Amino acid sequence: MAKNNSSFFALPIDQSDYDLYNIFHIKEKEMKKVEKVKKVHKTKATLVAELEVAMRLDKGFLNSLERANAETIKRLMEQVS
Repeated sequence: MAKNNSSFFALPIDQSDYDLYNIFHIKEKEMKKVEKVKKVHKTKATLVAELEVAMRLDKGFLNSLERANAETIKRLMEQVS
């Protein structure tokens, strides 16, 4: 075991555990950086508005469709296009 004189009460520290901690700490920091990047998703209201334009309907005609899943609205958009 390697001794580390700067530790609390000058207890001997197993250096391999310290190295393992450093590896996990570095990986954790990298993961936090990646998590901050978010994809921008269109709102359901925007999707419905685009669907109304694609179907040439009056604005607000499909407002009740905003309660549906975004995936459903996207599927409708694909079928209309």
